[in-house]
Amino acid sequence: MLKRTLWRAGAFVAPLLLSLGLVAAPPASAAEPGIDIPLTVATPDYACGEDWWEPLGRYYLKWQCDGNLVLYSSQDGSARWASGTYGWPNITNPTTKLNFSRYGYMSIRDHNGSIVCAWGGPESAGGYVRLQSDGNLVVYASNGNAVWASGTYGWRQGSVHACGTGM
Repeated sequence: MLKRTLWRAGAFVAPLLLSLGLVAAPPASAAEPGIDIPLTVATPDYACGEDWWEPLGRYYLKWQCDGNLVLYSSQDGSARWASGTYGWPNITNPTTKLNFSRYGYMSIRDHNGSIVCAWGGPESAGGYVRLQSDGNLVVYASNGNAVWASGTYGWRQGSVHACGTGM
């Protein structure tokens, strides 16, 4: 909770400092910063209502209580990417979880614990999910290779029904 609060505070301070010219923007060739969620056994499941903000505060990932996982732009409030799982049977139950698995998946699980939608794969086991400051949501393997991405970098619009086929 404290880490998320600190990210939120930085999300509002960094753009202000940048706009005032008190800090410089990173070079275009720099690795894209972001908030990382590890794909390990220690990562907890999340109940609906959780959100994750990237460091500059331009984008956030919201696990909504209607069963939808949505990547929003805080600049205009638009949904840049979504799982498309809102209102699915067995997903709007309060026991539905968003899981970041040690097996390499970011997944939505229904109230029975069954996976209904997943991103990533065995090759990303031990890796991490990163919400990048460029607006891209990416599943990385432990070696740093991207396994899956929302394709929403640089103001690009991703799919709003990304989980049409599940795994």
